[in-house]
Formats: sequence, structure tokens, C-alpha cells
Amino acid sequence: MEEQTPSLTDSDSAPASISPWPALALGVLSIALWPLYGIGAIPGIAAILYGVSYLRRTAERNWLPITGIFCGGLGVLMSVQAMVFSPQHSEGKMYESYMNESVPSFSMMDTHKKEHSLEDYRGKVVLINFWATWCRPCIREMPDLVSMRNRLAPRGFEILGVSEESAQQQNDFARRYGVNFPLLVAGAGMPEPFDRARYLLPTSFLIDRQGNLREVFVGYYSNKAIESRVAAILDEPWPSPAGEGAESGESNTGEVTEARTEKTE
Repeated sequence: MEEQTPSLTDSDSAPASISPWPALALGVLSIALWPLYGIGAIPGIAAILYGVSYLRRTAERNWLPITGIFCGGLGVLMSVQAMVFSPQHSEGKMYESYMNESVPSFSMMDTHKKEHSLEDYRGKVVLINFWATWCRPCIREMPDLVSMRNRLAPRGFEILGVSEESAQQQNDFARRYGVNFPLLVAGAGMPEPFDRARYLLPTSFLIDRQGNLREVFVGYYSNKAIESRVAAILDEPWPSPAGEGAESGESNTGEVTEARTEKTE
């Protein structure tokens, strides 16, 4: 009797544990993470390698790994574009139509349930910083923002941190890093140009004393670059009602002077 050897079918050529779904999941993740300065390229490359490996081992044309390879390749290209053209190479391009224009006011609660309105800060130079506790560039720039606020606050400067994370997460971070400015909990439907900033962290908007947008810093910037721009705007003359500067202790050069009153007996 001749011994017959079993033939291998396509379904038997790959281990049963191999699934096509990881290729698709990694490819979609790559597209979702593309704004994060190259991070999206990592799952994109993994999606391509996994998808190609699956197709070679199974010898079948399954649409799941093919779609995963396509999404992974697209995610890699988008991530490379984000690294090459953001932030310094495309600084402020998406916001140029808003430059030197009055920005819409908004109101948000801080992490201690106190309401802050942008209108309340009229007369001060304000840096609105969009950030997150998981964002490495945000964490890197936070000590610089704290020290800058310490130096320039007496001249009429304030920072407002804005994050979509919970008050508890932000408070824990603030205690760890000694954050000394208000942290606001972002809600849905913020007005432009602020709303799009939540998708590319960190992003900081520099608002002058009249409430006009003067600068947008997309991505990590050195403390020197931001502070020099803030200081220049603080030095600009600004209009104020007659007598208001003397009462509030603010001069038209942006410096805060000490208000002195004499008591008469």
C-alpha cells in the first residue's frame, strides 16, 4: 500500500492564531495619531509589516490586511508631513486669517470650579496654552511657562492653561510641576481659532491687551522665543480711559506701578 501524504490547503498554510485584524487596527491608529509629531508613523510601519507578513503567509487576498497596509502607509506619510512642516515650517499658517484681529471671548471653569472669561483679562497680555498631561512637548515646556509667568506677571501678563482632561488629572499635574496659573477644563464647541488647537498639542495663542491675536505657537518652542515676543507686546503703548491707569496702578507702557495713597488724619 502506498502511503499518501495530506495536501496543504491555503487555510492550513498559516497558523490558526494569525488574524488579519491587527493590520487594520494599526493602520487606523496610525492615521489617528498623525498630528503627534511622528508618533503615528510607528503603528503605520507596524501595520504595513504585519499586513505584508499576513498576505505572504496565507497566500490569500483578504481585504482587511490590504486596507491596513493602505491606512498604515497613509498614516506614515501624514506623520512625516507633520514632522517636516510643523510647527516651525508652517508657523501660524492656519491662523494667519485671525492675526491682529479681535478673538471671540469664551468662558470656562477652572479646576477649582471658578469661572474664567477671556473678557475679564482685557488690559493684560494673555498666553492661552492648550496642553495635556500625556503630551511630552507640553510637559517639557511647562517649567518654562511657570518661570516666565513669575517674571512677567507684575507687568500685566497671565497664562491660561486649557485641557480636555479632568480637573483631578490637571490638579495632580499642577501639584507635581508647581503650575502657578489657572488651568481650565475645556468643553465642547469652543470658538475658532481656539477649537482646532485641541488636535495639535501644544498650541499657544498670544493675545494683546486689546484682545487681538498677535502670535500662535504651534508645537514646542523655547522659553526664550516665547518670552521675547511676550515682552515686546508688554512694552507696547496701549490706550486706557483717562484716570484708569492711575487708579489701577497700570501705565500706558504696560508696566504695573505701585499705587500709593496718603492717609490724612
